Order: sequence, then structure tokens, then C-alpha cells
Amino acid sequence: MKLMTAVEIPSLEHPIGLHHRVAFIGSCFAPDLLHPSEQAVDYIWERFSNRWLDAEARRYLVDYEPIRKLFQHRPDDPDSPATRRFREQAQERLRELMTKYHLEL
Repeated sequence: MKLMTAVEIPSLEHPIGLHHRVAFIGSCFAPDLLHPSEQAVDYIWERFSNRWLDAEARRYLVDYEPIRKLFQHRPDDPDSPATRRFREQAQERLRELMTKYHLEL
């Protein structure tokens, strides 16, 4: 007896063919098929934020994103003068954002 895999199961009961269902599933998950794809995460976040965050919170997140990326940067030489200037500028941008949105540490 031969066991059939998901790819081998014919699609007679559903108007969308097997190929289309496999492509859809593939677009929802990362290559490991355990985690959601980046597109799926973006879609869920968009739906969530539009439903549960007010306009000001969404504006804050848009303003915060480039600053978040600055802090994720990993320099080649953490002790260089250029890196110190970079960190100071990132800190200043964060302070400006916090002032704009009336936030405190």
C-alpha cells in the first residue's frame, strides 16, 4: 500500500485546484513551514494596528521605525569615533521623537 502525501492528493471537492492551494499555503509560511511568512506577518500587523491602534499610535510607529533600525545597526568597529557619532545621533533622534510624542523614560 502506498501512502499519499499532501502534494499527491487530488483536488476534486474544492474549486481551487491543489496547485493553487499549495501555492497559497507556501505564501503564508516561511520556508520552514512552521513560522508565518514576512508577508503574512505584515498583513496581520496591518489588520491588527488598523483595528486596535489610534491614528496617533500608528503615526508614532511610522516615525519610530527608522530609529529602531538605527539601534539595530551593528558597526564593524564599536569603539571608533564614527560609531560614537552615529550612536549620539541615534540617541538625539530618539529624544526628538520622545519630545514630539510627550514620552518619558
